[in-house]
Amino acid sequence: IEAVGTQIDVPKDATIVDLKGDHIYAGFIDAWVEYEAKDLPVSPRSHWIDLVHPERLASDSYTPDEKAVKDRRKLGFTQIHTGLNKGIFRGQSSLIDLDEQASITTPSVSQLMDFYTRQRGDDNYPEALLGVIAVMRQTLYDAEWYEKAQKIYAKHPQKNEQPKEDLALASLAGSRSQKEPFLIRTAHETAAQRAI
Repeated sequence: IEAVGTQIDVPKDATIVDLKGDHIYAGFIDAWVEYEAKDLPVSPRSHWIDLVHPERLASDSYTPDEKAVKDRRKLGFTQIHTGLNKGIFRGQSSLIDLDEQASITTPSVSQLMDFYTRQRGDDNYPEALLGVIAVMRQTLYDAEWYEKAQKIYAKHPQKNEQPKEDLALASLAGSRSQKEPFLIRTAHETAAQRAI
């Protein structure tokens, strides 16, 4: 792009394309770039399973790699859609500009899930795929319950015990009520069928 505006000199050899009503993008969006999740402190408000952290934003863990940014820009990419690389509920993916400031275009694009299983020898739950699927289902049910319990408590605080604050369940409940997309990362066809 050499110039943008209404009062510019158009070169004589320019090709004119009528794009009235269309959108013009300055570059491509790299649809998937994973980053290492920064260790965040665990608090009493965190989910009890360390692989469940939908409240995290990928943009909070993003640190631009100058060479990678330069290489992508040479190929015509101006933005990346990024997510964290570990967990069952990995957090919220983000859309980030590949500019000098690493501007965050959209901090929360979607909730990211994965059939992530632990390494052998790790004795924490869940250790197997069946447990991962159970965690996914139960956590989504818990988020639905959490949202309902918060609403009931807000209407009738004298008659109910206040639900314990849970950042993960609050984040999932918010994503569901706002109808944000959920992306389920899969490595093969069988996992994709499980996701459906």
